[in-house]
Amino acid sequence: MPTERPNPYAHPPQQSPEAEKDPDILVDLVSAANAFEADVIAQALKSHGIPAHAFSTAANILQWEVIMTDPYRVQVRRGDLSRARALMGALKPEAASIDWDEVDIGEPLEPEAAASRDKAGRGQSMVLIAVIFILFAILIVLMAVRGAASPP
Repeated sequence: MPTERPNPYAHPPQQSPEAEKDPDILVDLVSAANAFEADVIAQALKSHGIPAHAFSTAANILQWEVIMTDPYRVQVRRGDLSRARALMGALKPEAASIDWDEVDIGEPLEPEAAASRDKAGRGQSMVLIAVIFILFAILIVLMAVRGAASPP
């Protein structure tokens, strides 16, 4: 009699009522559009005292195979789910109300200043390489002199 293989498309078995009540089980809070968004949401929740985890490894590993699923999930403890939902509701209007035209990001660097800074860094690198080369050459000469001075 052939053994019956489990159906991979079958619904998962129902959990016990005790598992349904366990406040420490991780549950999905939201699905994000990308890993960055999932991490931002998780960090926002953590900064308000709600432990959260952004799971995006499946999307990074499987890539094309998970297009039709929700690969970027943010999960919280079942006991924190209601607080996390309330916080998400409060954070969305706050994030949408930021006027990005008014945000001060500082003065842009002048192209000449950026180029001169790059040249200075390149010059320092070249000096460091030259010093290392000279020290290496001195080391080789000392080893050769020491080897010639020792009897065979």
